[in-house]
Amino acid sequence: MNRQTASPRRTLAGSVRRQFFFLLAALLVLLTTGPAAAQGPLESEALVLVVRDTGGSPLVGIGIALYLAGPPHTPYRQGLTGEDGTVHFLAYPADYVVAFGGGWGGQSLIPPAQQNGGAQTHDEVGGFGLHLEPQTNGAEHVFTFVLARGGDGQLVPLFDLSRDAALLPEPFLMDGPLDEETSVVVDQALDLSPLVEREDAAPTAPPTADPAPDADDQDAPSTGLPLLHLLAALALAAALAVLVALWLRGRAGHGNRRS
Repeated sequence: MNRQTASPRRTLAGSVRRQFFFLLAALLVLLTTGPAAAQGPLESEALVLVVRDTGGSPLVGIGIALYLAGPPHTPYRQGLTGEDGTVHFLAYPADYVVAFGGGWGGQSLIPPAQQNGGAQTHDEVGGFGLHLEPQTNGAEHVFTFVLARGGDGQLVPLFDLSRDAALLPEPFLMDGPLDEETSVVVDQALDLSPLVEREDAAPTAPPTADPAPDADDQDAPSTGLPLLHLLAALALAAALAVLVALWLRGRAGHGNRRS
């Protein structure tokens, strides 16, 4: 009885092929069922910006521009605060910069490039950095701000650390970090007395003249590929390269045996 025995090289090659096919299948499962896939497509969420004076009175007619954080900062939304001192936007979870422009009560605001101590300024566009995390319960993203008078008479927007329009504002005045990424330098000559609205004051335009796009026409900001999926994609590419090399090597060996 003749018995044929597979060569060690062929057995090893078959084992390597099976391992890489298993790896390929595992990577495909990871890419299709990982965290990014589980989250699904991004949906726009409610963003509420509240602007008050230091006494807690809402300020109407404050021009606000919302930018996608850059650089460069890209215009995204704009509006004016209403009677309750709020402006409402629809925005996707991402990083943004909010700038205040125009004036109020006959007084002008400092230029956006000088706001927030210039910490977010790029190409003369600056403001306050906001980070929106995806909300699972439909809650609104609420950020509060307060206006104070600067030493030169201009109005200076500040972060309001109360984060609640029902509470008395807490202007952020300390030099130093507000968070791990943003440092703010504030004019220590600020007048923190409540603002008094003049009768001839009129709402002013937002700091950008570009029309704000409709929410339905605005694409979701790119959030980038998660590190886990980037590594998985690189590993997948390496596995495919090895498989192709093994296939070419097998064809070359088969051709040599035939010759």
